[in-house]
Amino acid sequence: MDSNFRLVMLPARSGSARARSRASALALVSFATQQVDCLRPVLDMAGKNNVVAAVPSTARIGPLTANGTNGNHSGNGHGIFSRALRWLRREPPENVIVLGNQKSGTTVIAALLSQCLGTSVTLDFPAEIRNLLHPRIWAGELDFKEMVRANRKEFSRGVVKDATLSLFFPQTARHFPRSRFVMVMRDPRDNLRSILNRLKLRGDLPDLSPEVMAGMIPAWRLIVDGRWLGLRGENYIERLAARWDLIASTYLTHANRMILIKYDDFVKDKARAIERLARALGREPRHDISDKVDVQYQSRGDRDVKWTEFFGPDNLARIERVCADRMAALGYARDSSRTGDSRSV
Repeated sequence: MDSNFRLVMLPARSGSARARSRASALALVSFATQQVDCLRPVLDMAGKNNVVAAVPSTARIGPLTANGTNGNHSGNGHGIFSRALRWLRREPPENVIVLGNQKSGTTVIAALLSQCLGTSVTLDFPAEIRNLLHPRIWAGELDFKEMVRANRKEFSRGVVKDATLSLFFPQTARHFPRSRFVMVMRDPRDNLRSILNRLKLRGDLPDLSPEVMAGMIPAWRLIVDGRWLGLRGENYIERLAARWDLIASTYLTHANRMILIKYDDFVKDKARAIERLARALGREPRHDISDKVDVQYQSRGDRDVKWTEFFGPDNLARIERVCADRMAALGYARDSSRTGDSRSV
């Protein structure tokens, strides 16, 4: 705790006084430390007839009055304290968490959904890009709650999107049981082409050299080389395909917990697809987004190039072999067709 604050045990003369004093204590501790987890011991220390309060070290403590204040604190502050308490002890948010592979359309769909609903949005976890906790969580070295703790503000928004969460759906669902989940899926051939366009890499190489891999920023290197996930493949294309397959498998395993939106259907009529998604989530669209659907949130890849030209026949065959079962389950044809069926939103 900040050295300017100290914990003291104070008698409370009524239940309402105890409740308000707890609010004051929690708010003060939070403001002093900015660490929400430290508040739990504060509650545990409060006995039946006492409260624990965090007060400035220099403050003189007088007896609590009937309204839960003492001689050094005005009752006017309780509105602030009670609002802080509601924030600190709030139930898990009833927000929407958008999942999907990188470059599958998650950013634009999350952004448009938030605008349609008139709510706040998280489009990435900047701290995770810097700290890269997820490989250590996957390996069992850290608990998933460390990611939650590092991204509390981001998780509090009305719509939350971070593609990394797609690898941790069971953990995310346990931590946020009131959230609704959306899975964005995209044809793996277009998805992988978009990833490689983003990284300015060709799709028809036998493999990527160690120098090319070393030149990537660490977050993207973990995406391209999925061996830390236990994904196997003879080259970078097979490992990227295995990542897509892992995320598709996550959706198919937990389809009863998610709303599926296929990027291939979304691009046909973006505004209508978002409105349908909102209603499928039990939310009523609040704003017309028809003038926002063509805003570019990320760099656009070359959508017009043919798969055979971009990947070459060998690497294209690798994708279709690795992803065959999940492609079929999601309605993506294993041929030169660019569009699956339109059964989903």
